[in-house]
Amino acid sequence: MSEMIEEFILAINPDDFIGQSSNVARYQEHIRAIIGKRDVPHLVLIEGHGGTGRTSLLRKAMGIAQFERINTIEVKSPINPEKIHELFNNIKISLDELKLNWRSFMEKARGISVKLLPALNHEDLTPQKIEQFSNIYNLEIPRIATKLKEKRQKLIIHIDNGERIYHAGLTELFQLFIDSARILREKQLPIYYVIVIDEETYNELQEKTDLKEKDYLYLETQPFEYADAELFLRRRSGLLKKEREEILRVSYRTPFDLILRWLLKKKGLDFETIKKEDLNQLFEFSKNEEKVVEQFSLSDKNLLEKSILQGVSGEKPLETLSNKGLLIEEDKYVAFASLGFFELFQITHRPEDIFTELKYSMKRLEEEVDYKLKPSERNLVQLKNLVKVVNDEILCLEIGNRLGMISQDLIKNKYYQSALDVMEIARIALEKGGDIEKIADLTESMAKQFTKAENEYFAAKAFETAGEMFSRLGVKWRALSNYRDAGVRYRKVASEVDIGQHFMVRYLYEKSIYCMAKAEEIRRAEQFCSEAKKKLSDYPPHQSYFTTIEKKLVRGEIS
Repeated sequence: MSEMIEEFILAINPDDFIGQSSNVARYQEHIRAIIGKRDVPHLVLIEGHGGTGRTSLLRKAMGIAQFERINTIEVKSPINPEKIHELFNNIKISLDELKLNWRSFMEKARGISVKLLPALNHEDLTPQKIEQFSNIYNLEIPRIATKLKEKRQKLIIHIDNGERIYHAGLTELFQLFIDSARILREKQLPIYYVIVIDEETYNELQEKTDLKEKDYLYLETQPFEYADAELFLRRRSGLLKKEREEILRVSYRTPFDLILRWLLKKKGLDFETIKKEDLNQLFEFSKNEEKVVEQFSLSDKNLLEKSILQGVSGEKPLETLSNKGLLIEEDKYVAFASLGFFELFQITHRPEDIFTELKYSMKRLEEEVDYKLKPSERNLVQLKNLVKVVNDEILCLEIGNRLGMISQDLIKNKYYQSALDVMEIARIALEKGGDIEKIADLTESMAKQFTKAENEYFAAKAFETAGEMFSRLGVKWRALSNYRDAGVRYRKVASEVDIGQHFMVRYLYEKSIYCMAKAEEIRRAEQFCSEAKKKLSDYPPHQSYFTTIEKKLVRGEIS
């Protein structure tokens, strides 16, 4: 395994749990409650996107438990959907290795083994089969837990990549863990579960299983805040302050992303934008290895049949990528060793066509909003250019509506300029789809949100756009109302700006006057003109400018 790959997949330094401090503290409290024999959930769910530190948090949880002398076992979910039942047999094998001493001959004969479980696949996953499966498991696990209790021991079972159960189409099997955790809690028996899953699986669990919040502790891994990410880089990388700032400026601030950009910097590669060519050089991909990665980028989940990849590239590249530590193989299936790798290559190596690029650009923006991050300016520019060249009216309407909703979420997240930038893209899309009324309604709604947030300038801009849209629709009373609201707010902001910024004062008063003229309130427009001349009395050129505007108002040349 190369040194570069190790940077990604080995457990990170304990000092790197900067952005996870809240999760670590909550888990430590959970462990203290277990030691203190308090009533706590016997199930912990660690949820997050690939690269946000899910596995590292799982390892940290194991370390915390081991420090408190709690027995721990770690089990990975098989990547082969047809062998997902082996997850439970792997638990059985790990339990065997505890080598508990059994008192009677029958106990010794039986051992502590959970019985081998029958193979399951999606086709024969009947309610009866699940019940049989669950009965075996929920009979054996409490028996082992009782033995642990007699010996005054505790056990935590840690399961990584739990989303593979969902990807195998066997979401219902999660109910087995939920039921087992409840039984163990009701009987006050000392076996607990910590399971790592992704966001999609978590949502699926809530829809398809009897998962109640009281039954589990929820730990969500998220991108770092700027200060946390800077500290992470400073401790780990040894980069200069300027270099760290360059990385942070374009990074998603996940541990995976920060490490990637640091490695690019060390290799002397351009990390301003992650390019396919840079990654091919960084990972030393051959042409056929690159074909494997591109094939994965087309998949909607981190799993492909080996025969598909062999048909694209042959056998050797799979073997080489496995030796590099990037791929894992199991029977006839192949997956990336890390969900972070899969998500990275999905973005960088998918074939370039407008609709695919648009799909992923939208997905990236929506994820940023979900994580309450400021949208990447590069991604917004790319998204705007893509929308401009798309001619499918139905798609434009769909994209425009989604962007309109995102812009309002950005206001809630207090990214006001980004909200306007996104709405501008939404406007382009909706205009191409012919839905001017939607633009008008969305911008008017945004204007009211800005007003509620006490941001008069952005409210004025949104009201002005809404006025323009309603004017195009021929809805005069709403056009006049929005222009009036825009003019009043532009004037308010202008009156509060320091006179030292005299060009800004002039710009804002000019906007207020024109909006009032469009609202057919000429007398108020003239009043704002007089105010502007008075405030800018020390600047004769500006006074002359507003004198000219006054004359135009009188002649009816501004409306």
